[in-house]
Amino acid sequence: MARITGSNIFSLSGKLGGMVYCRWKDTQYVRTLSNKPPKAPTEAQMATRAKMKLATRLLSPLRSVIETSWTPSPRNMTGYNAAVSHFIRYCIAGTYPDLVPDYRRIVFSKGTLPQGTGASLHQCGGGIKVMWHMRSWLENPLDRATIVIFDATNEEHLVLENCALRSDEEVVLHLPEGYAGDTLHCYLFFRSDDKRFASSTQYLGELNYKLVLTGFATFLMSAQS
Repeated sequence: MARITGSNIFSLSGKLGGMVYCRWKDTQYVRTLSNKPPKAPTEAQMATRAKMKLATRLLSPLRSVIETSWTPSPRNMTGYNAAVSHFIRYCIAGTYPDLVPDYRRIVFSKGTLPQGTGASLHQCGGGIKVMWHMRSWLENPLDRATIVIFDATNEEHLVLENCALRSDEEVVLHLPEGYAGDTLHCYLFFRSDDKRFASSTQYLGELNYKLVLTGFATFLMSAQS
């Protein structure tokens, strides 16, 4: 890079022929365009990009929910960016290029409110029932439950905000018929009535085509002979 001096030099900015002109602190500079081809990314760089792509593909549809449920937001970072960072560090299994989400570890909220004590997932006719218990005077009965259902088959999601009060201790959800045959992952968290505080996300379990619940869920076998 060279500095251009002289009392009659006029200001240039941008490319002109094989040169690039710029101005900084009242001084004109010029440099030649590089003829070097860009370096091919390393495997580590490609793996990092793939992880970021996977994280944003799964979390970006829930950005508005995450932004209001990550309380308080980390310093110099939005709640959504914190969730993406968490996803990349803890929620990806496999090795590049065969990366897959670890749905059990995905979180959409983080905060200081108590989680749902004994939270569980049950089959309930044409839908599901989520249950929890209030066992502490520290739990506010007016906290509102949010349930996230993630369809891993089609990478779709269903968010039911404010679907119940903590004092209700249960909520029944009727799932769309289009979910039949898909693999679903279910999550629960609470937010305060003024939306200033939230609980950290609880993973409730996996629901497959045969309505068999695994993980921390409970499957009602009432239909089994």
